[in-house]
Amino acid sequence: STAVTSNVTATFGQAVQGVSGTTFTLRNAAGTLIAGAVSHDATTRVATLNPTSNLAADTRYTATVTGGASAIRSATNVPLATTS
Repeated sequence: STAVTSNVTATFGQAVQGVSGTTFTLRNAAGTLIAGAVSHDATTRVATLNPTSNLAADTRYTATVTGGASAIRSATNVPLATTS
């Protein structure tokens, strides 16, 4: 259980590039994209998705980090696998 005002984070095991609002997303159970701002701290390797409004209580959400040659990839351009 997470507070409705929480941000969603993803921590990478290596330096990555390509983290953005289209490669790190949050959707509700109906598949609707939840609007939010995405930031990436290259030093800590943590990406943060800050929803523009509070999340609904007692609701399941799915966060997805999308890997690929033009999406999230290592610093040396090796595509990461997409993970939800």
